[in-house]
Amino acid sequence: MLLVLLLEIAVYYICRRRCPSKTAVYKMVFAAYLAGLFSQTIFPVIEFGILSSTGKPYLDIYFRQGSLAGVNLFPFRTILEQLTGRNEYLGAKDIFVNAVTNFAGNICLFVPVGFLLPEISKRFRDVRNALAVCLAISAFIEIIQFFTGRSMDVDDIILNSLGAVGGWLFWRLVYHCRRAGRKF
Repeated sequence: MLLVLLLEIAVYYICRRRCPSKTAVYKMVFAAYLAGLFSQTIFPVIEFGILSSTGKPYLDIYFRQGSLAGVNLFPFRTILEQLTGRNEYLGAKDIFVNAVTNFAGNICLFVPVGFLLPEISKRFRDVRNALAVCLAISAFIEIIQFFTGRSMDVDDIILNSLGAVGGWLFWRLVYHCRRAGRKF
């Protein structure tokens, strides 16, 4: 992600021979964020190295990340399972760790969408427009995950949307502080 951002800034600077505008920087950060997001959610897992037992190099490329891959099209089913500690595959201790990871990961993953979009374009200063883009990106990821053998869950879209709204609310706070002339 950082490499994509640095490459974008270098290309922009070389082509324009001046520093990029604030909006251009936010666009570059958003593009780098999307590259990082897709690399973690869509693209296959790539592992490479040298086997310690034989000393030979190896390269493994696979999509499925575990035995729990499946489809959930019922809103709040996974969320409720994790909040109540009921899951047919995991024990109580494992489900707690999984729940915290799932909630925090899916919410935090989309905070940048809610924060960056209003900085890129004024049309996203309306939370509904920013949320629509979040829903589109999140649904796209979940659909692609279905076709790559990874888990597809409508609750991920719900949690991603919460993250985007949280990011948008944070942007709104920063925006009002800037307008009031306060340092943030």
